Amino acid sequence: MRVLIIGGTRFIGWHIASALIRAGHSVCVFHRGSTPLRGLNGASEILGEKENLSSYRERFRDFHPKW
Repeated sequence: MRVLIIGGTRFIGWHIASALIRAGHSVCVFHRGSTPLRGLNGASEILGEKENLSSYRERFRDFHPKW
């Protein structure tokens, strides 16, 4: 599965991303970049603000999240 997570460097998002990676899924984390993407080896990342999600549509599409 290819999973896009909005927020994922701290709290619940990090644990979900970590579990998905351990299970062999492809993970991309969308976050502001204020906290480094640590401990999520193999995850890709897109930096940006959630208030402007629509402006990242092409980047999300490039990752191609799917089941």
